[in-house]
Amino acid sequence: MFLLLLILLVLFTPINVVVNYSDGLNVHIIIFGLKIKIPTRVKKKSRKNHDKNYKQENNTKKKKNSNIISFGLGIIKIGVKTFIEILKGIKIKEIVLKVKVSGSDAAKTALLYAKFSSVIYPFFGGVISNAELESYDINVSPDFLGDKTTFFLNFHFYGTVFQILKSFLYFIKEYNKIIDK
Repeated sequence: MFLLLLILLVLFTPINVVVNYSDGLNVHIIIFGLKIKIPTRVKKKSRKNHDKNYKQENNTKKKKNSNIISFGLGIIKIGVKTFIEILKGIKIKEIVLKVKVSGSDAAKTALLYAKFSSVIYPFFGGVISNAELESYDINVSPDFLGDKTTFFLNFHFYGTVFQILKSFLYFIKEYNKIIDK
């Protein structure tokens, strides 16, 4: 009986989750006033391949840019309907998304800017209109002088452990459906 009460207490304990992506992914969980950092994986470069990597730097810039774009568009393709289901279980305190879109020249930058704007603004419009939201700042801008697309994301939400686990499992299920297609 005590174990059951303990499990219920843990499942229905309110927690805050802060996801921040700028140069790397940072996730913090705040429970009972304690801030816990969730470790994320970081790829380390080996010294052995340093010269080889230096020669291929121009090619990897293009690959990194396309990886960021495909990751961002893959997440967005899940759609507003999935996020409406997720938003039923959590309360969003803050969303900040700043994207500076860059391409190899002005024409490619303009095309990428149009693609990002046509996906991000309607998506977050649906999220904002269907969520209990305290503050938000969504901004997509072209960077004609830059050489790569940059993202800054700060996503702060809260709910109970049960609600957040249920929401993340639903998200993973829907994301895997898209990946499998």
